[in-house]
This record gives sequence, C-alpha cells and structure tokens, in this order.
Amino acid sequence: MGRTLADLLRDRTDDQLVALFRLRPDLILPVPSDLSVVAERVQSRSSVARALDQLDRFHLEVLDAVRL
Repeated sequence: MGRTLADLLRDRTDDQLVALFRLRPDLILPVPSDLSVVAERVQSRSSVARALDQLDRFHLEVLDAVRL
C-alpha cells in the first residue's frame, strides 16, 4: 500500500509545517482536527486553484508540460 499525503505531512518537521501554513493559511482555518483533514484540504479543487493562482506563467507552463 502506498503512502498517503497525510503520511507525508506527518513526516514533515514542525518548521516545515509552519512554513507551509504561513504560505497557505487557508489549510488551517478553521483549525483542523488532524493532518488527515489538512491533506483533504490540500487536495480539494478550491485549494489547488488557490495554489495555482499564486504561480507565474513560466511555472504554470512547466506544470502543464509535466502533466503531459
């Protein structure tokens, strides 16, 4: 069985999680009960859209190339 996003988040250090939440405060508001909830939020359509909105054209084109 593969690792889940929640598993990957659990492996992050406190400093790494703090950095993530500083960049994406929407992931912790309202306060989640655990990192499984954060993982669900990260994967939601609105969360992905928010993350993509912060990228410039070059990075969007790189993502598009990787997707193909």
